Amino acid sequence: MDALLHNNFEITPFESGLRYSISGSGGSTDVMSYPFDEGFVVNHMVTDMPRFSNRNQIGQMNYIMIDCTVHGRMTIDYGGKHLSLSPGSVVIYYPVNVQSFMTVHTERYESITIGIDLDRYGIPSACADTEPVGAIRKFVE
Repeated sequence: MDALLHNNFEITPFESGLRYSISGSGGSTDVMSYPFDEGFVVNHMVTDMPRFSNRNQIGQMNYIMIDCTVHGRMTIDYGGKHLSLSPGSVVIYYPVNVQSFMTVHTERYESITIGIDLDRYGIPSACADTEPVGAIRKFVE
């Protein structure tokens, strides 16, 4: 099984997926990643780090991500954009190769993310000319 994200995380394989971990004096972040053969990946992230930064190294992936906040509040700044996440927030996005800066505003933040490999379903590289929701419409048609 290949790692889909590299970041600055330590990667440890386990029976049904990969664990991405990073820790520092302020706490730790763990992402449990469960890939499925049908072109899906499910990630469960838990962090208690007040601030951290990483750069997704996604290469040529043609993925769309659906992220749902389960617990806590976080802001993410990347590439001139700003997201504020709180329980029940759902964000649909294409992963990009930019430096991201995350700030957790509660003692703990938890999210579940579903990634869909659009190439697997014959949807062309959507990042260039399609909004993420448009790619999801193509996927469900």
